[in-house]
Amino acid sequence: MRVKKICSAAAGKKSRIGRKPMKLWPAFARSERSPLFGKRTVRMSTTVSEETAETLRKLAREASMSDGEFIADLLAIRAHGRGQVEKIIKSRLDVVSGIAQESRNNSDRESA
Repeated sequence: MRVKKICSAAAGKKSRIGRKPMKLWPAFARSERSPLFGKRTVRMSTTVSEETAETLRKLAREASMSDGEFIADLLAIRAHGRGQVEKIIKSRLDVVSGIAQESRNNSDRESA
């Protein structure tokens, strides 16, 4: 697997600061989740009160998310509906856990 090769090769490298090996996973600069509705290419901005900003930051921390990731997901839920977002997340989980493949194999057996 390509990912395994990259990770195993990088795991032994020395960091520039000090002599300790780099920690791979905490070093990632981006979220481990990809955007629900494709690549995020449009930047939207607004100005909010300090109170609103602090509340959003608090909610993001409670969800273990960055401020931007939390706000983007909040907007996606409002724009597309919670049901659609849940459907996308569930289908991703089904693929990753193998449920999608199992159901496909079962339907192939039934049709044969």
